[in-house]
Amino acid sequence: MPHPSLAVIYVVIALFAAVDGLQRPSMDAILPRLVAHDELPGASALMSLRSQAAVIAGPSIGGIIIASSSVGVGYGVDVFTYIVSLAFLNASAFRRPFRQVRKAISGSTL
Repeated sequence: MPHPSLAVIYVVIALFAAVDGLQRPSMDAILPRLVAHDELPGASALMSLRSQAAVIAGPSIGGIIIASSSVGVGYGVDVFTYIVSLAFLNASAFRRPFRQVRKAISGSTL
């Protein structure tokens, strides 16, 4: 936009914060259902590492893409990464919780 509106920027930031506020607890809550209890500290550390790497590397890579080509290419790469994320989410959405898998394998109750 030639003359960006500050109000629009604030609304977009507020919406992003609201969506992140809904997404973060669900990601934290599903982790114990996907890994064994003894693997929980390692899985939590990997999630934290992933988050920190994304916060540091994401804007850096985006800046390099925009500086070396154009803003349109930067947005194109962003859309592509969202599509890849949705594909991974779709693949993991049907995964049974770890406790059910272990129960099915061992035949015992936990």
